[in-house]
Amino acid sequence: MEILGCGMVDPAVFEAVGVDTERYTGWAFGMGLDRAAMVRYGIPDIRMLFDGDMRFHRQFVDTV
Repeated sequence: MEILGCGMVDPAVFEAVGVDTERYTGWAFGMGLDRAAMVRYGIPDIRMLFDGDMRFHRQFVDTV
């Protein structure tokens, strides 16, 4: 399970904002706590954490 994921920024992202991709590159880092929550609470699909369905999110209000 990826917890502290990272990777190279796609050059198209830099091009979209006018950054010279011949001169600059970039890295992206993330905590990935969403995957740990999936395992802890048995969530089958990561998209459920981000779709904004309050019926889903209310299940976790008192679980801490």
